[in-house]
Amino acid sequence: MRIFIFGMFLFCLGACSGDHEPKKLIPQEKMEDILWDMMQADQFVQQYLKKDSSVHNLKGETMKMYDEIFAIYHVTKDEFKDNFQYYTSHPLLTKIIFDSLFARGVRQRGDVYKHPVNPPARQLLPKQAPPAPGRLKLRTDSLRRPI
Repeated sequence: MRIFIFGMFLFCLGACSGDHEPKKLIPQEKMEDILWDMMQADQFVQQYLKKDSSVHNLKGETMKMYDEIFAIYHVTKDEFKDNFQYYTSHPLLTKIIFDSLFARGVRQRGDVYKHPVNPPARQLLPKQAPPAPGRLKLRTDSLRRPI
């Protein structure tokens, strides 16, 4: 009986120490970038693909985008899941990551409002000097009469 209780104690002790780092720990900065791109992909699906009548499987489209993001960062889906679980099991690390993501969003939103999307029309036309007084051409209509 003592051996059984001691074995259960060791089993519980081993089960509670599941706080080990993943085999391939993704650095915080890279994890922030991956999560940022995943959030951008989610927003794209919700704002654009949801309105597209030719797209019927939004979850599948989101997963395709996630796979592309994982390929960009050279991370597999399982590695990401292990790392995400590791970071969420450490609240201080998770807080740092999500605070950085929030700050990045606020910064980008501020940048959008600083710069106009379309410059005013007068900036689109090149500046030209007015024609010389003797070189004015008369405009004509389709019958070649002066207007």
